[in-house]
Amino acid sequence: MERKVSQPDVTTKHGQFKSNRKSRRDVATVENLAMLEVLDEESIVNQLHSRYNQDEIYTYIGDILLAVNPFITLPIYTEEYIRRYIHSTKAEHPPHIFAVADQSYQMMTHNKHNQCIVISGESGAGKTESANLLVQQLTQLGKAPNRTLEDRILQVNPLMEAFGNAKTVINDNSSRFGKYLEMFFTSSTGAVVGAKITEYLLEKSRVIHQAVNEQNFHIFYYLHDGLMSSDRKAEYHLRPDTAYRYITEYTNKAPDISSISPKYTTVSRYITEYTNKAPDISSISLNRVKFKTIEHCFEIIGFKKEEVSSVYAILVAILQTGNVEFTAKDSGYGGEACVVANQELISIVSELLGLDYVDLLDSLTTTGMVAKGEVIIRDNSVQEAEDARDAMAKALYGRLFSWIVNRISSLLRPGHVTGQDEQFFTIGLLDIFGFENFKTNSFEQLCINIANEQIQYYFNQHIFAWELEEYKNEEIDATEVAYVDNRPILDMFLSKPVGLLSLLDEESHFPKATDTTLVEKFHQNIKSPIYSRPKSNDLTFSIDHYAGRVEYDAQGFLEKNRDRLPIEITNIMRMSENSVVKSLFQTPLTKTGNLDSGSIHSSSKNSSRGTSPMSTSPGVTTTSYTSKGSMGGSRWSPSSSGPTNSNYLLPLPGHNLLKPMHTQGSASMTRIQQTVATYFRYSLMDLLNKMVSGTPHFVRCLKPNDFKEPGHFNAERITSQLRYTGVLETTRIRRQGYSHRIPFSEFLKRYHVLGFKQGDRITINGESCRCLLNNLGMKNFAIGKSKVFLKYYHVEELAQCYEDMCQKVVRVQAYVRMWLARTRFYKMKWNREKACIVIQKNTRAYITRKKYTAIKSKRDEAATVIQKAIKGHITRKKYKPIIRQRHEAAVKIQSNVRGYICRKKVNRMKSIQEEEEQQMKKLAEEEKARLIQKNFRLYRLKKRTDARLQIKQRQEMSATKIQAYFRMWREKTAYLKRRKEMQKHQSMQKTSQQASTKSTVRKSQKVSSVHKDIPQISSYVPQSPQKKFFS
Repeated sequence: MERKVSQPDVTTKHGQFKSNRKSRRDVATVENLAMLEVLDEESIVNQLHSRYNQDEIYTYIGDILLAVNPFITLPIYTEEYIRRYIHSTKAEHPPHIFAVADQSYQMMTHNKHNQCIVISGESGAGKTESANLLVQQLTQLGKAPNRTLEDRILQVNPLMEAFGNAKTVINDNSSRFGKYLEMFFTSSTGAVVGAKITEYLLEKSRVIHQAVNEQNFHIFYYLHDGLMSSDRKAEYHLRPDTAYRYITEYTNKAPDISSISPKYTTVSRYITEYTNKAPDISSISLNRVKFKTIEHCFEIIGFKKEEVSSVYAILVAILQTGNVEFTAKDSGYGGEACVVANQELISIVSELLGLDYVDLLDSLTTTGMVAKGEVIIRDNSVQEAEDARDAMAKALYGRLFSWIVNRISSLLRPGHVTGQDEQFFTIGLLDIFGFENFKTNSFEQLCINIANEQIQYYFNQHIFAWELEEYKNEEIDATEVAYVDNRPILDMFLSKPVGLLSLLDEESHFPKATDTTLVEKFHQNIKSPIYSRPKSNDLTFSIDHYAGRVEYDAQGFLEKNRDRLPIEITNIMRMSENSVVKSLFQTPLTKTGNLDSGSIHSSSKNSSRGTSPMSTSPGVTTTSYTSKGSMGGSRWSPSSSGPTNSNYLLPLPGHNLLKPMHTQGSASMTRIQQTVATYFRYSLMDLLNKMVSGTPHFVRCLKPNDFKEPGHFNAERITSQLRYTGVLETTRIRRQGYSHRIPFSEFLKRYHVLGFKQGDRITINGESCRCLLNNLGMKNFAIGKSKVFLKYYHVEELAQCYEDMCQKVVRVQAYVRMWLARTRFYKMKWNREKACIVIQKNTRAYITRKKYTAIKSKRDEAATVIQKAIKGHITRKKYKPIIRQRHEAAVKIQSNVRGYICRKKVNRMKSIQEEEEQQMKKLAEEEKARLIQKNFRLYRLKKRTDARLQIKQRQEMSATKIQAYFRMWREKTAYLKRRKEMQKHQSMQKTSQQASTKSTVRKSQKVSSVHKDIPQISSYVPQSPQKKFFS
């Protein structure tokens, strides 16, 4: 539901003021429409109107919830309301979206079966907001083991809305893709342990083209304003003065309209209309805040910074790609060719995507063809180049969106749970685009409305067809309820070979086919009263959907269905240096057209196969919707193991006869498999497989007016929605019929404790079931051949009784456990007291023994000391005279011995002294003799030394004179020679003569000084014999 910032005190309706609607209570309202006494359209509309005026936007139809969009924020989603609707019954509180979440959670834990919540309604009826509230409540119900997981799950929806929602004419936050969110819970504790997202039918064409008064996906505006206000705009080459074609109405800059293809004339009008508008400052500020929120979501969920940067780079590259323009040129051989007018953008895009500049340029302007083993390069025309450019932008965004979904699923996959046999149950939430009927409806609206037809058919089958068939098989008397069966519409769309989608695929495979030939083929082959051809020759046709007639404009159907991407672009993307871009084009596509998600599966190993005790849907597995062996048509391929009914698209209740068609495998890469219609078929099949695998819960969202005005309740608009959704018939069958059918064995197995005693023998038959229900005081039930038929309120009563019984059993068990625990406690207490006494006794004995031992040891020590003293005294008294006598004798002996030793010592000293005196005399005589000898030798040596020194002195003086005369002659000769050579240099000659003269004087002085010193030295030389001296 759309949320506004504030609520006005007074609202207007068609220009007239009205009072506060809370004060108007014209009709007595009921919370469950099945309880109305008068059941008709007027009564239902009056009830809804009255409740809407009282701000009660939720109403039950049995177990189905109706939600009327208030277009305003109501104070009924606070923490108080969240706690109020946890583990409560419907009768305790008013209808609420939180009650549906609680009911599905309780049925999952109670019945041990997967659940599915289907949210349906028109675009702008509040489906996305309802899905967000359901996720919020389910997260609170299944308390995660850690807070981080809860935060991650809650951040998924804002992120998906940014990338998958956009503004349309009738809804500012319209889902442009189908989302099936599965939350995983443990079977033992019911704690949420993970989640998985599956996306369907993303409207990729919105990336390159938006209708009048519509916008591109939200993320482009968040990214543009968020990066422009940060310092990262230069990193992504964003400029404030640049207009981006894909969001031109927002950036307020008009590109060259002549460069836009004629097939986008609506874009041209839209650009012209919005060129002169001033930018909305409040929207820009809000987008910046939203961008911060998206960054926070990426961080909380667990995306790496490198991955987030790659996502931003891809988104900016898409914006830059939209501005690439082409101009025609002469090819030289008469054909068409083109060149890029602004090649600087190719450089920017190649840098952002990690591509080679030349490769990207060639892939946009040329096409390669293989002929007879040779590659032929052909130039593209301007139109072909623009188609290649737009195809690249769509492929990048579509694969990026699928990659983000797979990445979220991998980050939120259930982790390791303690216990090898732990099982997971799932609660799935389907939030898909609502039924759309615009002024101009194209291929996207056709696919959206077919998907809504399929969901409506599933609702009819579950609420009406299967239930009425059960009545017939079980021979239950029930009023026949007439309902509008939309099976013929699905036959017309999906049957082969003349179904609308089959004809579209067939025409898409012809290269020369046009939208005109396609419409002609529709007119010729589709023979159905719900198909109408126009009265004029316009390329239009009309379909009578369950929600009303819609006129479709077939212009562009073939091109949108083909959705072909040039192989050259695919190849260069696979060689990208950006790891994210490379993975987008290297990962194979599934049959639904999405990137392969790997090993993340929605069903756990416990996958319930049969009907649960309280299941409202049979244990079935869907397969292809086909009439001639393929998807499309009204008959199912039966197996030989059981009956089927050719009147229904789904198998009969209670039979699991059909083999599932798995859609997780990679799709073929042939051109036949690459049409959007083919992907659409498999997406519907996969969606049905997921929906039928769990017990469904339905939330019908209603749109009170087309102006998004709070307080404006258009009765005619509501009546129209009630009619085509079959609310009146649903109310009747919920009031008159039996919405829950449970086999006897399952019913008695679960509820026998409520009506039988412990020792009773219970036979599994209808009578036992009747007896059990009678014992419980229930009425208005029915017993069939093999099943018990209960109304919607019976199941809640049984569940309440079962819970009450369980609480009583738990209470009895608690009292018994209390008595046992108390008994064990008293026994343990008595044993402990007894043990305490023993411990005290032993402790006291130990303390006494320890004290006595200390005293005894002290006394023993004192007695020993006394005995020792007495014995010593007696012994001393006895031996004292003997000791004195012995002492006197010892003193006498010692005195005699000392006298003898002293005398002997004195005699020895006298003899030694005499010997020393004799020795001293002898040494003195020897010393005198040595002195005489010394003096004599000294005299003799001196005499001899003086003679030798005189001889040596004379010899040295002679040698010195000879050397002096020789040097004088040598120097004189050299002087004369130099004098002759240096006559021209008289000044230098004088200097040289003086130097030589001074040198000669110094040497002679030195020689003379040597002669003077020799006698002095010789006087100190020791005297020795002359022969020894000269030797």
